[in-house]
Amino acid sequence: MSYLSKHRQSNILTGDTFQIAREAKAAKDVYDDVIDATVGALYEDDGTFYAYKTITQIINKLPADPHFRYAPTSGGLDFKENINRWVFGPYQSMVENNFQHSVVASPGASGALYNTFLNYLDDHTPLIMPDIYWTNYLVILKSVNRSSMTYPMFDGDFFNIEGFITTCEKVLEHSDKLVCLFNDPAHNPTGYTLSIGEWERIYAYLNGVAEAGKKVVLIYDLAYIDYDGESLEDSRRLFDVLKKVYTDILIIIAYSGSKSFSLYGLRVGAAIALSKRTENIEDFNQGAIFTARATWSCPPSTGIQLVNRLFSNDMLMDKFKKELKVARTALKARATLFLGEAETVGLKTYPYHGGFFITIPTDNPEVAFDKLKDIHIYTIPVPKGVRLAISSIPLTLITGVAKRIKDVL
Repeated sequence: MSYLSKHRQSNILTGDTFQIAREAKAAKDVYDDVIDATVGALYEDDGTFYAYKTITQIINKLPADPHFRYAPTSGGLDFKENINRWVFGPYQSMVENNFQHSVVASPGASGALYNTFLNYLDDHTPLIMPDIYWTNYLVILKSVNRSSMTYPMFDGDFFNIEGFITTCEKVLEHSDKLVCLFNDPAHNPTGYTLSIGEWERIYAYLNGVAEAGKKVVLIYDLAYIDYDGESLEDSRRLFDVLKKVYTDILIIIAYSGSKSFSLYGLRVGAAIALSKRTENIEDFNQGAIFTARATWSCPPSTGIQLVNRLFSNDMLMDKFKKELKVARTALKARATLFLGEAETVGLKTYPYHGGFFITIPTDNPEVAFDKLKDIHIYTIPVPKGVRLAISSIPLTLITGVAKRIKDVL
């Protein structure tokens, strides 16, 4: 007889990324040929953790008080302004001039997603997302007792806009609200990035839904935005399409400073809300702060202080951007090498444009995962594929991996 509540009795975490990563680490102690492609974290080509020197310098100089004191639940005014400045980049003025907006700090993008799922999903309103997704979405949904509905993500090598619309229409048959999730740019787990044309078609449809009197919430999971595109400015081109929004759609951005600054364990993040309707932003602000206070209480102070001190010093910011460019270049080199060898040996992958991950299609992800583990390649099984975190594989170890995978699968 369990003392757990009935809702919690079935919540068992299995096959989690961190659990598989521990297996890979243990295997490295025994075998010399282990490829650990599990966790989405950036590593140097010598296998050591990729820590930005500028970020480390700022943190090491923080006195005890800003390290350990309580931070404002919302993150504070400076943090909010700095996050807007970083996330929107050259589109900041356009966004702020055309939308009401608010920022609430969170422990990573995961905290922002938890907060958003809890506050905007109803019993009869599932989360609409593609059928290839970051599996932790399901963990968060189960935790808040909400459901999802998926559509086939790809039509050939492009986003399946018709599948997305068909699924939305099914939800609208019994709900007056759409809540749609896009992990973009540099989709986890495939690395796909929606084109401007694809975003324009998505917003054209959602504007129409809103004009028909329905509520529309669009969630951007931007965890890997700083590792996509040819430049930081290019990676933010999706914001240009926000000009197409003329209805009172609510847009909520889940931003991961943990990824941007390579501070995964410090949990730096934010939920950013945009809408042309003031009431939507007032509701967001009230709900997000209430939920934050009820769960994590306040964000980690070190992350808040880091962001504020980095953005207040132009010299440090310039140094950080140069380090980030080096990291982006290294990531691109690894992806180019792997994808080139994959094409040579005939190993199919989902379309990749950027980010930490490349995914290999398979109808049996668990079977494929076990087969690869048998030859000491540790991946993560995801819906319709196995995911490789190229972010954590040194360039020198990537050579030959595509052939090893092809030979087994």
